[in-house]
Parts: sequence; structure tokens; C-alpha cells
Amino acid sequence: MKIIVLGGDKRYISLMNNLEKSVDCIGFEEIDLNENVTKIGLDDLDISRYDIIILPILGINQNLEINTLNKNLTIDKDFFKCCKKGCIFYTGIINDTMKELLSGRKIVSFLEDKKVNNENDILTIEGVVEEVKKRKIKEITILGFGNLGSKLAAVFTEYKVTIGTNHEELIHAFADKFFLTTNPEQMKIHFQKSDFIINTVPKNIIEESLLQEKNPYILDIASYPYGVAKDISKNYSNYKLFSSIPSKYAPDKAGKILSKKIKKDLGGNL
Repeated sequence: MKIIVLGGDKRYISLMNNLEKSVDCIGFEEIDLNENVTKIGLDDLDISRYDIIILPILGINQNLEINTLNKNLTIDKDFFKCCKKGCIFYTGIINDTMKELLSGRKIVSFLEDKKVNNENDILTIEGVVEEVKKRKIKEITILGFGNLGSKLAAVFTEYKVTIGTNHEELIHAFADKFFLTTNPEQMKIHFQKSDFIINTVPKNIIEESLLQEKNPYILDIASYPYGVAKDISKNYSNYKLFSSIPSKYAPDKAGKILSKKIKKDLGGNL
């Protein structure tokens, strides 16, 4: 079974090393890798040879670019047309560009696997805790009460924690703990009160005026399009985009999680 890794971040180094099988890769030219991994160039690639094609967590963007640790790879719309009929693609986010490029192909999302998400959440929380420890904090506000937001709320027991949500039933039941993120006045009150704000909502719910409120430190751990529009966030030093924490905080552990997912899926066929 032939495997290729096309780009990716630091966690993909660990992914390749831990597959314990022969792997080709593009985009890791300056990285030391195990003997089972062979670096090749884009000009030398024959994509029709591979049974497993592993793409970055962010997939392929609308400009047909694949991110790597070096410079991005640019492909054309016919790049994958000569792939094997039964080949399998692995990625994180399956966007519209990928659906069009890989129409009819099997695409597996790491991020749709419950076990992968749970293990990544542990690494994410550990990374956030380290960021919190760097500052003198009394009150934390968490925006979003989904899977990750609820886990974070359970961790910070030594701080006063308030939670922004769009679930009104939680606010009615626990008005001292929850507030409505869709209510501008409530958002303003909590941005004024808090020392540290953690956003988990992948939506531009933080208006520019809130970034100016007493300058609370804002750690945005949401995925794209993040909690603040990028053209606004770059103007504020109290805002930090800290997405894809597993790849930044614990890339070795994060890569092992992904390699285990592939091994489990393919079983004895790997």
C-alpha cells in the first residue's frame, strides 16, 4: 500500500514517523524524518501510484493551495484526476473546493472522528491552561458552550467563570453563570468585567468595539473564520489567534493521534 503526505503542519512529522510504513512526502524538505519516510519533489510526483493521500488539516483552499512547513504548493484543478479509483484521502476540513476537486473519491475527515476530537480537546485544554498561567487573572469569560467550551469551563475551577452562549434556556436556568452572546449589551458587560476571554465560536461574534473594552486579553481558539474578522484583529495587541493548538502545543502527541486513526481505519491493510 503506497502512502503520500502532501503538505501539513508539525503534527504531520509525528504522523509519518508513527505510521511505521513506507511513506512519501512533499513539503518537509528541511525536516529530519525517520527512515520510513522519503522526501520527493512535486515535479517527481506520480499521484496515480498512491492508495492513501494525506492532505493538511485545512485541506486545499479556494486558490488551489496546499499549506506546508515551507512554501505553499499550488496545484491545478486536474491534479487528482489520475488518482487510483479506490484511493482514500485524509484531511481535516472538507471544504467546497475539495468536494469539487475530489468528486466521487472517498474523503475521510480526522475531525469527524469522535475519539480524535476528544484526544485533541485534551491537548487543546492543556495549551489553553498554559496560556492562562502566564497571566494574573481573577475572572475568565468563555464564549461558546459546545463540546470544547463546556470542558474548559469545568477546568478553570479556581477562577470566576462566566459563559457566553446562544442557548437561552441555559441563561434562564443559570443566569449568574451564562449570558447571551447575541445580546450586544451583555457582551459589553462581560468584556468590561473579565481579565481573560477565551473564544471557541467559529464565527465573527466579537465586534471591534469589544476589543477596546478595558483591553481584556482575548485568546481565540476557534477555527476559521474565528471570533474576530482578520482585518480587524491585526490592529489589537490584546487579541491572540491561537487556533490548531495541538499542532503548536503538542505536535508529537497530536501526530500520534492522527496516525492511530489511520491505522485503525485500515487495520491489516496498512
